[in-house]
Amino acid sequence: MANGIRDRVAIIGMGCSRFGERWSDNAEDLMLEAFSEALTDAGIEREKIEAAWLGVCLEENNVGKTAGPLAQGLRLPYIAATRVENACATGTEALRGAVYAVASGAYDIALALGVEKRAAQPRHLPRLRPGGMGEGAPQGRAHQPAHAARTEWNLAEAGRMRRRCRGPLVTLAPEPANAPLQQLAAHVAGIVRDGDTLQLGIGRMVTAVLESLASHRRLSLRAGMATEAVLPLLERGVIDGPGRIAIGVALGGEDFYRCAAEDGRFRFAPVSETHDIRRIAAIDNFVAINAAIEVDLLGQVNCDTLGGQLVAGTGGMPAFAQGAKLSAGGRAVFALLSTASRAAVSRVVPRLAASSLVGAPRHVADLVVTEHGVADLRGASLSERAARLIAIAAPDHRDTLHAAWRARLAKF
Repeated sequence: MANGIRDRVAIIGMGCSRFGERWSDNAEDLMLEAFSEALTDAGIEREKIEAAWLGVCLEENNVGKTAGPLAQGLRLPYIAATRVENACATGTEALRGAVYAVASGAYDIALALGVEKRAAQPRHLPRLRPGGMGEGAPQGRAHQPAHAARTEWNLAEAGRMRRRCRGPLVTLAPEPANAPLQQLAAHVAGIVRDGDTLQLGIGRMVTAVLESLASHRRLSLRAGMATEAVLPLLERGVIDGPGRIAIGVALGGEDFYRCAAEDGRFRFAPVSETHDIRRIAAIDNFVAINAAIEVDLLGQVNCDTLGGQLVAGTGGMPAFAQGAKLSAGGRAVFALLSTASRAAVSRVVPRLAASSLVGAPRHVADLVVTEHGVADLRGASLSERAARLIAIAAPDHRDTLHAAWRARLAKF
């Protein structure tokens, strides 16, 4: 980018705290460690730093509401210090503030520092290698100055991590879909129209949905993450054109990483862009397709609790679903298999249990999809909603659902 920020700003030093289970260290300890290493790497005295940006998101880090702890803890009490927060793009936001400040000429040297100190990780979740990147990580494309700065930060960070762990790239192999998921995916494909912009997550259901879109044309993808399940759509020209895949993270195999780095159809953007409801709403025919654990006969969606236990999070679903509802021609779609426990348990339920969290209230879901069909809830009365949802439940559970609905309706 000639005469752009990359020609005026350089990252001269990089620091990173040591990886490991460091329960006795607090967030300030980690800040000091990373800062000391960055200072040594840059080969400058701390007095040369003229301004600083601290990125911190989690309140349990106990670093205060302002950047005061940054300035005091790093013994930089007399410089301009700013605290920023932007969900999982918080570190990027700190770097962006520092980069633009230097580019503007306001300062010659600025510090960007991001810190989080998480509690113990649940044992049922897989542990990734420290840093999530290893030897051979390709550089991604970024089309805006701020994103370019973010890309440089990731590469600098990756270079430091290569010296620390020298492990392979974290990869994710696609999971094949079973017959019920393929049937569900075929129904989802019937909702999607040529020219739509889609949001999907990851997993077997998403792989099946993407496979079912092979005959569509002029599709775009805008999501927090994409996997190599999108590659067949690129090969067939279903997704075509510069920047038609706008994502924050790519997760797959090494060939997919190389494609995402080199193919102009990929564009990487921060969560402040990909998950911005206003930007999503401005895209005509935006279709948000999200997985559900269960849905009740009012259309309320549980997407993160199972048996009273929190097994996931809502993630970007609220932003994408609300953006889809505000989009001209948009649709908020929730998909799930109709049963669990070898068909003994219906996932279309009379009402959500008291221990289940409502991820999407009944007015959010436009369409609910199972392997048995599509329930269009738009403009439907309560009784129409129940009837349409029972129609896509597993046949063996429909009589029970009808009886439960009649009993519940009598109380309204």
